[in-house]
Amino acid sequence: LAVTVHGNEPTLLSPYTSVLGEIEVPGHLGAMLELHLGEHGIPSMGITAQVPHYLVQFEFPRAAQTLLNGVASLTGLVVPTADLQPAAVRAETEVAEQLVGNDEFATVVAALEQQYDQLNALQQGVSGGISDLTPQGGVPTGDEIAAQVEEFLQSLAEGDEPKDPDS
Repeated sequence: LAVTVHGNEPTLLSPYTSVLGEIEVPGHLGAMLELHLGEHGIPSMGITAQVPHYLVQFEFPRAAQTLLNGVASLTGLVVPTADLQPAAVRAETEVAEQLVGNDEFATVVAALEQQYDQLNALQQGVSGGISDLTPQGGVPTGDEIAAQVEEFLQSLAEGDEPKDPDS
């Protein structure tokens, strides 16, 4: 389980990279505080636990542990988390039991975890970087995509078979 570090002062955030880049999420009190503190020249930062969306139906104490460890890491404070460990283990056992009884859910979770691991590996520089996620030759421009769409639609109108974009 990872955390995303966010804030209103880029120099505070520079040691904490994210493969996600800049993202927009629905507003919350913490984001409002970051915004208004920044407008008044007061630097701030926060952390958000990256809890997989398929866990929202479960209590997930590991997220609290991860956030508290993040606070400790960012501030140098000693934040005890050992009392959360038994509840975290219990919750993870419950999730594992749900996976055993539902092959479809287990398949989806495995795919999501593999995708997360790949993104994490890219962030850590383990592989070739973001190019690992793009087709060979790079990502097409908007104009190239539009041209391919127009060609495809034209071929449909003429009753031709669409051309293979890789040929």
